[in-house]
Amino acid sequence: MSVVPENEGLQVDYSNYPKQPSVTSKNDPNGNHHATAAKNQQKGPFGLGLWAFAVLVAAVTAIVVGGAVGGGLGAALANCQSRLRLLPPRLANAHCLRARKPRRPDQVNNLTLECPEAGKSREVGATDGYKFDMWCGIDAPYGTRTQDGGTISDIAGLIAYTLDDCLQACIQMRNFNESGHGVRSCESVQFGARLKDHVAQYGSNCWLKDGKKEKGRWERNGMKSYAYAEVQD
Repeated sequence: MSVVPENEGLQVDYSNYPKQPSVTSKNDPNGNHHATAAKNQQKGPFGLGLWAFAVLVAAVTAIVVGGAVGGGLGAALANCQSRLRLLPPRLANAHCLRARKPRRPDQVNNLTLECPEAGKSREVGATDGYKFDMWCGIDAPYGTRTQDGGTISDIAGLIAYTLDDCLQACIQMRNFNESGHGVRSCESVQFGARLKDHVAQYGSNCWLKDGKKEKGRWERNGMKSYAYAEVQD
């Protein structure tokens, strides 16, 4: 006689239910998450990651662009220098972008001196709002009578390659005087354009003076290379 279990017919058939996806531990070396990660990680050329490849492309681009800019600048400087050789010295004042070493005074015979008409003055603007009246062919040596009845003394002698440089030195001397540095104020300058000769004979070609030459009949004989300038009142 067969005995039927009490729970016969009440068993659950699991085959009719959907199966739960298997979960693999991240520490399981045999799990399939490694394969999934490898599948999702894209590779660039040469086996590099996308970020590494992007950085490499940016670096190469910077090098190529830098070389092109540098080469273009070098070519522009060469062309500039070539064009300057074809211009007269008076017009070749354009500056190529390079450092320039000034020539020694004993290598420069004559400096540029833009003179007004004979017997007339020319106004020259300078920094700090100063203006000068300039004459060519006029000398104002030490001991020359001044407009206030005194005599002119030289404050300093220096080497200047342009009249503007000489005027600027005079302005700085005035600024020192006004600041209470205990120096005499510059009232006028004498500038010599024959740099080599003046430096060889006097040690300078720009003289700062503490007075203004007395007005009157100024001698101009043999003084073509000199310029005299006074600070405007």
